[in-house]
Amino acid sequence: MVKPILSISNLNKSFHERKIFENVNFDIFENEIIGLLGFSGAGKTTLLNIMCGFVKPDFGEITNNMGETLFENNLEIKSMIGFSSQNPSVYYDLTVYDNLEYFATLENVDKKIIPERIHEILEKLDLHDFKKTVAKDLSEGMKKRLDIACSIIDKPKILILDEPTSNLDYKLRDGLLEYIKKINKEGTTIIFVSHYLDEIKNICSRILIIKDKKIISKEISELKDSF
Repeated sequence: MVKPILSISNLNKSFHERKIFENVNFDIFENEIIGLLGFSGAGKTTLLNIMCGFVKPDFGEITNNMGETLFENNLEIKSMIGFSSQNPSVYYDLTVYDNLEYFATLENVDKKIIPERIHEILEKLDLHDFKKTVAKDLSEGMKKRLDIACSIIDKPKILILDEPTSNLDYKLRDGLLEYIKKINKEGTTIIFVSHYLDEIKNICSRILIIKDKKIISKEISELKDSF
């Protein structure tokens, strides 16, 4: 039986007496692209923040396949996860290359391999011709690509993408989805948050829906009946 790389068990979270989650359970396996859906206010952002270790649940745990737990400040689990937020968090006054170098240093990538790792990512996301371009001069689609590039500089096992295609036109959306598929094929498990059902159907292997304070797991064919 295949072990999950991460298990989310019995998560409960409330804010000011408003319950966000109640006994949320799900597993994450290698090489999946998991779609995460839910209406605005359903708790998607809270769940992502808990998974990244930014917010603690009231009860519950996140455990890796070695039995190590996140909420004991386990750096091993935190280092497994890369996060790309809805709004790019790159430094706009730095070049593409300098952003990648900065985030590599921040994530404690071995200094000896940083240039090689940056070159690899520039090639993977077709950013090589823009490596000397200041981030503020990039198009919106390129900024999103750079943000994702920074989030995978340390080769996380799991990459969380929070609405990566928001505010992009359909051509840029399609292009970014292809890059996401490429990252996944090279061994990164992806949690993909989107409001666009066509995107979810296009790239995801499994769907998790936040509804009524629970997580519901669905196959693609069942998606229309879930809302």
